[in-house]
Amino acid sequence: MAEPSPPKRSRANTDGDAGNNSVRPKEVTLQEPPLIRSFAHEALVKWKHERVLYEDAVENRCAETGEAIAAVRRPVLKSINKRLLKSEFELRIPVENITEEMLTAAIDHILGSVMNDATPDVMGIMAQHLKMDLGQKDVKARILDYFDCMEEVIEVHGMGKILKSNAKLKCKIIVENLRPGTHKDQVKRAIEYDPALKADLHRLFDVVKHEAIKNQQAFDLYQRMDKRDNGNKDSRHKKQVSHDKKQFNYDKKQVINDKKQGHHDDRRPAHRQAHRKREEEGSIEGLLGEEEGWFREDDGEAPSNERMYR
Repeated sequence: MAEPSPPKRSRANTDGDAGNNSVRPKEVTLQEPPLIRSFAHEALVKWKHERVLYEDAVENRCAETGEAIAAVRRPVLKSINKRLLKSEFELRIPVENITEEMLTAAIDHILGSVMNDATPDVMGIMAQHLKMDLGQKDVKARILDYFDCMEEVIEVHGMGKILKSNAKLKCKIIVENLRPGTHKDQVKRAIEYDPALKADLHRLFDVVKHEAIKNQQAFDLYQRMDKRDNGNKDSRHKKQVSHDKKQFNYDKKQVINDKKQGHHDDRRPAHRQAHRKREEEGSIEGLLGEEEGWFREDDGEAPSNERMYR
């Protein structure tokens, strides 16, 4: 007697249980949070960037799994090197009194300060690091990246305290580093007509974007017209070349036919035709000259009948 076949496994059941069709929640792996190993400005800038990426990953995981963010995210207080946590020289806070908020505020204070408490050359730093990506075809994305780049330079170089509430200086930085030069000149003219733009980043953003879009449209139109003109030139050139080839082949055939007929004139057919025409005109003129001479006497009178029938 044949053995009974095992029950078929459901496609939705990954555990092999025929009666349980529940789907397990998707597991999302999470990277370890970055550790604070130094209170140096440059090290904290790097840590801050990695911490933001870590917190974004936590939020994405919780959105998929339904977990609470506070239960998954590791506090900053547990991400710092223990040796640094015991030190009070930089934070000036007793270890037993340190809280998550206090540590975060202390780190933000360091990040917002210039390294070595020096007075920075803001315009020089921005001129060196603030660049607009003119290769970006999407004008709106290009301007957004440009404004975001300014904020990134401020954070990396610890100029947050200087520029946090200084909208006028930020606007000046934006305008002075615009490229190309025509774009900068257009925005400057707009500011001359509306001086309030000097201290309003949101309105300045709209003006910068508007002028950039106009410039891009003009550039695209110029490229289309230039491409069309080049296409017309190529077409005319091809027609001329084709005509010259046809003329050359025609002349070549004429030379071959003339040689077959015994004419060994090495001139091109067009030149021979003109030469023959000149010869015919010359012969006619000579004939007319002889007839005129036949009626002309030395004394200018018409010849007598006697001489005519002599």
